[in-house]
Amino acid sequence: MIPDKKKSTLNDGHLRLDYKKAISIEWTHLLSGVYGDEFNESSKTHISGYTEWISRTHPVISISWDWKIDCSTKQLYYLLTGKIFSNLMLTHSTSGADLGYEETNEYLLNLVHHLDWEKTVSTYIEEQYQPARFDSYSN
Repeated sequence: MIPDKKKSTLNDGHLRLDYKKAISIEWTHLLSGVYGDEFNESSKTHISGYTEWISRTHPVISISWDWKIDCSTKQLYYLLTGKIFSNLMLTHSTSGADLGYEETNEYLLNLVHHLDWEKTVSTYIEEQYQPARFDSYSN
């Protein structure tokens, strides 16, 4: 699934793709990270971060969003916070007109809710941020 190169040459940094083609894109986790120490007294959360996912298309489409860990219950939950950031702009399948930021963001929000991102991000964060292990030292 290749974004429309003719329409992608606009200087706004977005790759244009109609909705019908966009729903078939396969997304791959690229990276995730943890932001510095934050503490929000009202939510008791102090762990937050970001994640970025990419398409297997050329040129590459990128989506990213911020998340936080909800610590208000006994079980920890990853929650999406804020808006989705992306270089994708959805277009109308027949006219080719941009659907706009709001409609594209709604699509991306729906997409994120269908990804198994929480498990992927959790595993990635655990692997990236686990303390260094020192099994043995030799002098």
